[in-house]
Amino acid sequence: MAGSVVSTAAAGVLLCELRRHRGLLTPVMLHLSTNSLGYLFARIAAELKPVPVASAKAGSEHPSGMRLTGGR
Repeated sequence: MAGSVVSTAAAGVLLCELRRHRGLLTPVMLHLSTNSLGYLFARIAAELKPVPVASAKAGSEHPSGMRLTGGR
């Protein structure tokens, strides 16, 4: 979680500095492009077929053959 906070803060500083020095269009286009890449990678990941994982513990496998993981 700390990594998310630090990376978001760094991105915010970068976008603010771009806004101060380059105008409004540059940070807007950078933000749009990174969001578009995130969307693209999510679509690609959704298209990939999951690979079943062999379970080491009884009862830790979903009936579909996929391993169930904990919340953390």
